[in-house]
Amino acid sequence: MQLTVGILQYCPTKGPTLPNVEILTDWIKTAAQSGARLVLLPEMSLNGYLYRSKSQIQSLAEEAQGPSFAHFSQLCKQLGVYLVYGFAEKKAPRLYNSQNLIGPGGELLGTYQKRHLFEADRPWASAGSGPFLAVPTPIGRLGLGICMDLNFNDLPFFHQQQKTDLLCLSMHWLEEGQNVNQYWSARLLPFDGVTLIANGHGLDQGTHYAGRSGAYHKGRWLALAEPSGDRLLVVTVETN
Repeated sequence: MQLTVGILQYCPTKGPTLPNVEILTDWIKTAAQSGARLVLLPEMSLNGYLYRSKSQIQSLAEEAQGPSFAHFSQLCKQLGVYLVYGFAEKKAPRLYNSQNLIGPGGELLGTYQKRHLFEADRPWASAGSGPFLAVPTPIGRLGLGICMDLNFNDLPFFHQQQKTDLLCLSMHWLEEGQNVNQYWSARLLPFDGVTLIANGHGLDQGTHYAGRSGAYHKGRWLALAEPSGDRLLVVTVETN
């Protein structure tokens, strides 16, 4: 089956949620107008990634079905699209680095809490204890994962075992001077499905993010963004 998807490379405004939600809404509408039925946003897309303490992010975190979900739910229903976005989840007494998957009817199809924390997550986020998610939908089995998860074998092996069609990875992957797309493709070798990667870019308190968002399948990059700049990739992929 052929499916058109939108992958957003984005540098969030640090802090308040509303400015990002407004900008992201415009990008999601553009993706839908370009034919995308699924839109993927980066990790922590509502507030920016880097926070030094729980107190810095506490007031910005939302419940899985909080105000931003309510807004995106109506937007997905209006546009008839699936949406995956990264956000800081408040689930008392803990905070999580999470992803939401919303269906075209506005329903919450799944919330995934990042299992493998990067060192920058640890000052505020708890590690998710649940399994990775693979959600059956009419457009295929959609899998979730966040950034550092890709450094561990359990992510690709889980989604291979689950016969995930589209693995949606939200990231704020650092620029470390390596060929990051080559590294990502090597980590994805055990997985036969299509992988979508929405990464952050730019600088945050001296930390540089790698950009280079894209779509990957069986040894080939189907689409690839530049290292910098907000970019919407609209690409048609083949799923089982």
